[in-house]
Amino acid sequence: MRHPPDPTSKAAIEDSALFFVDTARATVSQEGEAMAYSYCCKDYPGMEACPAAFTAETEAELWKHIELHGATAHQEEPDKWSSEDRQQIKNLIHEM
Repeated sequence: MRHPPDPTSKAAIEDSALFFVDTARATVSQEGEAMAYSYCCKDYPGMEACPAAFTAETEAELWKHIELHGATAHQEEPDKWSSEDRQQIKNLIHEM
């Protein structure tokens, strides 16, 4: 008969501590408020029919989702987006 792992073992305690640290960092700002960034593709002019929406912990992570979506769903080349295009997208990013 197998027994569950000892919750007081060093490995279990370290795993638990890392989980709580990562969870806290992902959901709480220094002021104690939840933080996230979101973007809805349909808010961009000409993309009103696109249902894609993304939320991420950081703005940098959100940009990765936006660029991947642009390339896969809209056959765009994000590395060729103009600074005006990027600014227009940035203006549509909401801090939650």
